[in-house]
Parts: sequence; C-alpha cells; structure tokens
Amino acid sequence: MITIREALSLLNQFDGSHLNRTNQQLLATAKNRRTVDSVVQSILDAALGQAKGSPKDSLDYPETLLNCAAIEFERGFKDLAKAYASEAKQLYKDAGDSHGKAIALWILGIAEVSLLYTDPAWIHWKQAIQSFTKQRDSNKHIPETRDWYMTVLLRTNEDLVTLPQEGFSWLNRSTPSRLTSSNRALVNGIEENIKLEKPEQAYKLISILKEKAKSSTDPLEYPEIFVEIGVAYFRLKNPLLAMQELKVAVGRYSSSQCHQRNVSRWLLGAVQWWLNDYRLEAQKNWETSLDGFAELAKKADQKNQQSEKFWYRERIIYMKGALQGKIKEYFS
Repeated sequence: MITIREALSLLNQFDGSHLNRTNQQLLATAKNRRTVDSVVQSILDAALGQAKGSPKDSLDYPETLLNCAAIEFERGFKDLAKAYASEAKQLYKDAGDSHGKAIALWILGIAEVSLLYTDPAWIHWKQAIQSFTKQRDSNKHIPETRDWYMTVLLRTNEDLVTLPQEGFSWLNRSTPSRLTSSNRALVNGIEENIKLEKPEQAYKLISILKEKAKSSTDPLEYPEIFVEIGVAYFRLKNPLLAMQELKVAVGRYSSSQCHQRNVSRWLLGAVQWWLNDYRLEAQKNWETSLDGFAELAKKADQKNQQSEKFWYRERIIYMKGALQGKIKEYFS
C-alpha cells in the first residue's frame, strides 16, 4: 500500500516545495532519526507557527501541515496526523489547489485507516481518486503529466479495493437490492446509528435483522442480509464478527448468483486481512474471487456486454494489484 511518506512525496510533483527555508531546516531536523524524540514536538510546533504567520506563500502552511502529519504518523501519533491532514485538505481547497487537496485527502485516509475509521477513509480516498481522474483527463494532451496521473490512479485504486466499503458498493451494481422494505428500514437504521456513533443501538438492530432473515423466503435476500450485517460489523470495528457473517453470505449465494458470490468472497477476504490468524484464508478468498471475476468478464464478452466486460476487467487489474500488495506486506 502507499505509505504516508510516499503520498507526501507526490505533493510537489509539478512544482517546487512551498516550504520556507526555516521550515525546510526545522522539518529536516524533525525527520532526522538522531533528533531526540522529546524535542520533535517543539520543532513541529515551531514550524507550524513559522508557516502560519508567513504571508508570502499561502501553500507554505498546508505543506507544513502535511509534513507534520507524516512525521507524527510515523511517531505513532495518528490522531494528530489525522487532524493535520484534515486542516491541510481544507486549506488546499480554499486555495483552489486540486492536486494538493487530493494528496491531503489521501494522507488523511491513510491516518483514518490506521485508526479503523474506514468509513471516512473510503470517502476521502474516493474523493482523491475523483480529483486525480479529473486531472488526468484535463492533461490528456500532455502525455508525461497524463501518464503520471494514470500511474497514481492505478496505485490508489489498488489501495481503495482493500477497503470492504468499496467491495460492498459493487454488490448490487447491476441488479436491484432484494431486501424487503421492512428489512431495508432496519439497514437504514443501522447505517444511521453507525454514523451517529451509537454502537449499542446499531447492535440491537443487527440482532433484529438477523432474526428476520430466518423468515425470508427469497434465496437472494437471505445472503444479502448477511452481507449487510457483515459490513456493519466491520464498520463497528469488529472484523471477527464481520468475517463470521460474511462466511454465511458466501455459503448461501448459489452458483447462479456468480456476481454476488464473488463480491461477497472479496469482502470476506478484505475483512480477513485485518485478522492476523486469517490472512492465508484472505489470500485464498481473494484468489477465488479474482478467478470468478475473470469468468464473469469472459461471459460478459460472449454476450457482447462490453460495458460489463470492461468494468470487470478494470476491477481485476486493481484486485490483482491489491492482492500482490498484501502478499508482499504480510508474507515476504
């Protein structure tokens, strides 16, 4: 996956650093491993004060914030890194710097993922990818710039598909949800309570939904309910329960529901990567899901469903990259 330091290195791809000379020296000192840890915070505070009070360059302060975010992240102060990246994002937006904003969004997402705030991370990474896509398209007549953004888009999409929220968005992409109106109301209630950070209420509604699943007569609704529950548990920072429910979903989708079954299997693997004891299973589930997506792309081509074929093939590229990244991260 893209590290926070790698993301920071993308910031000044098309222009020089906006850091003033004093801050360049201060931040270099803070990054130096020989610098005593106890004084790093005072150095960063000095750098932030120096940049904030400088009227010469409006991009000095947000760049300083992102540098501080990277340093604090690597020191283990991830909440502070998140706060710095969030402030930088807004400053780049105010300055009309879409490239800087996209980098800030990506760094913000990295900090959020590390803290298990995967809902906002997914949103922020999607926004960054949308910005990179616009910049790629607006530079289509400048091959070097266009190709640079294409490379960044490949890597960012590979990271995006590791989040269960992204895979979940694929479940009913071409067919409507099979949830009844009453079960949809329960799902909406779970969603609202997760957003409001009311886990107890969310768990209560999940229990009701699981009980109602027993009376479902629709063979497609039953596994969809367990996909919903599995993703909800993950969003509630309980990947172990999420894994258990997603296994039910995978087992209940029949061979005729190839898309949903392979999506739910990708979701299962995405959750299992978060669990130390299940990473070999995660790898197997992702490999099986990739094989399923390849077969679905082939079938779409045979039926001359070109948009479907291209959608599967694009996802396959990102999924393969994600799998290779996880294998390298955990097994190399």
